[in-house]
Amino acid sequence: MSTSLKEHPTVEAHQKKPASEKVSQPLDAAWLRQLCLDAGADDVGFAKVDTLRRLFRRKCVLGSNC
Repeated sequence: MSTSLKEHPTVEAHQKKPASEKVSQPLDAAWLRQLCLDAGADDVGFAKVDTLRRLFRRKCVLGSNC
């Protein structure tokens, strides 16, 4: 019994829902950090997505695994 992902009942149900017009607000870093610490993390740090992209590209240019 092979069913494609597009035919899966959960995917079909999700696709039938109208698109949400709600725009998410950025999470507060201090709140998120405390949430992670309260959940048992030893330490928490955040980086902007653009910073991570630049770091990844830099590693590729320098010959690291990419």
